[in-house]
Amino acid sequence: MPEYEQALRTYISDGGEGALHRAYSIGRDAISGGLSQLVSLHGEALAQMTRQRRLSAADLASIIDRSNLFLEEALAPFE
Repeated sequence: MPEYEQALRTYISDGGEGALHRAYSIGRDAISGGLSQLVSLHGEALAQMTRQRRLSAADLASIIDRSNLFLEEALAPFE
């Protein structure tokens, strides 16, 4: 499982500052690859996590909300 997806899964299931720190670190490492690469990684990871799973609307909304926070943290180094 790619590093970004694993870190995102950890944050969604457990939350916590450690997982957000990992997002920031991944974002910092991704600066050389560019913003579009990071956003693409996020989209692929989120799709992989939700594909072929029966999720309630509330669970899906929670996953999306938490994944957005994770992405914001990953994008912080680009500011």
